[in-house]
Amino acid sequence: MMSYHYCARPAATHGYPYLVFNCQGELHLPLIVFAKEARNRLAPSSVKKYLSGILPWFSWLDTDPWQTKANHQWTDPPEVLRDMLREYLVSKLQCRVKTHPQGGEWLATAEDAVNAVRILLAGLKLFYRIARAHGYYAYDNPLIGSFAEPVKEAREQLVQDGDLPPRPKMPDISGVDEPQRSGRLTDSYFLLKDDKWIPQVVTDTELPQKILDGGRKLKAQGKEWGLREECVVSLLFETGARVSEIMALTLGDWNRRGLKDTAWARNKGSRRRRAKFVRFSQQTVKLLTRYFNTERATVDLSHCTLDIYLTLAQQHQIDLDTVPLFLSRRGTPWTADSFRTHYWKPACAAAGIDADPHQARHWYVNQAISLIHEQARKGKATVEQGTEELIAYMKWRSGEKVMAAYNHFFQPTKHATIQNGIFKKLRSTNGQRTQEAHHHVAKQRWSRPASPEQQTPAQGKGPSQESAALYAFLIGTGGYTNDSIVTE
Repeated sequence: MMSYHYCARPAATHGYPYLVFNCQGELHLPLIVFAKEARNRLAPSSVKKYLSGILPWFSWLDTDPWQTKANHQWTDPPEVLRDMLREYLVSKLQCRVKTHPQGGEWLATAEDAVNAVRILLAGLKLFYRIARAHGYYAYDNPLIGSFAEPVKEAREQLVQDGDLPPRPKMPDISGVDEPQRSGRLTDSYFLLKDDKWIPQVVTDTELPQKILDGGRKLKAQGKEWGLREECVVSLLFETGARVSEIMALTLGDWNRRGLKDTAWARNKGSRRRRAKFVRFSQQTVKLLTRYFNTERATVDLSHCTLDIYLTLAQQHQIDLDTVPLFLSRRGTPWTADSFRTHYWKPACAAAGIDADPHQARHWYVNQAISLIHEQARKGKATVEQGTEELIAYMKWRSGEKVMAAYNHFFQPTKHATIQNGIFKKLRSTNGQRTQEAHHHVAKQRWSRPASPEQQTPAQGKGPSQESAALYAFLIGTGGYTNDSIVTE
């Protein structure tokens, strides 16, 4: 049995951007209408994400033995649908579900499943809103909780004056109470608990080489791995770009920057506009040129090399923006899903590591922050200047928040380096004190004890004693002797 699937029809006269088919290969009109209506509200990339995110749930409803035995349908009442969706979230997306005291349900899931859960819930919520508006669904939206409106009304109508009981809120025009702040209470029935983005700090400086070595192992085993894959891996780690941005590069993007070490790229949320540029090394420039003239020319339907394309563009016979930088083995534009599934993951498996292409972006940012602090210590630039330059290059809309999230993890790591310096200094100081003590004991053995009248008054603590006291304070009671901690 097939699964729900869709095909794009962007230039069709009927105006529906996608045709959606059910498990029997029949057209599914409510989902087709959903795609069209969503296109009027969202960016094209978001529509595709929503559609791809909710179709597995529809397939599960039609193929799961328990659901088919109970004759469950996507048109069932909200209570039944929520039970079905809850079972799907737990069994397929490994979510943990907890009832919210005021209604609705909290969801907790692994970090790598957060996006899938979020897209599924947002997509289904919009689908049922559109389905109800068009008469395909006869009940209230099952993804909207019944607890939101009472809470909203109570918040608008009541105010709290210190320890006094709540009283009705006065109109804004009266000036008695503070005007209602703009803000929206979520009406979603399922809520992701602690839905907060946390960056992955990838500190392994050898990660790029490990993945390249894994790919070369695949090649030695007779599997597909060549210049194309080497180029994409190099671009991911050198530019810090998303894999989707790398796959969307065209020859026109590269040619606008002189076919050198930069290329224009489409940033996330830029609605396919070229909103930033990516920069890479001269070695990657040579690698990319060699790929374009060899492997790519072989699978290109017109078998054109770089020079031929440039000549055709000068003669106005072709638009270089229509020439993808990377092609599949069939000569079609290469996709991020194909790279991730058939090349990246096998290369990681061959290298004995578990990583996602997006971790290359985290790796780039982490290395950049490290170099920014290193240059600041050498007096070549300030941390603020380097941070501003990184934010401008990455085209982060909320750059300060992103950097704060990275620094939250980065600063303790960097302070560990400082701590290691303290430990090393304390080790050397206490080692010197130990040697001095041994020398003093040996000297006392061969010398006659001095009389009380000849002994000098006790002197204050010297530097070595102060360091020892500091170290004893850091580790608790005791001293440091011969690379072992002696406690009292």
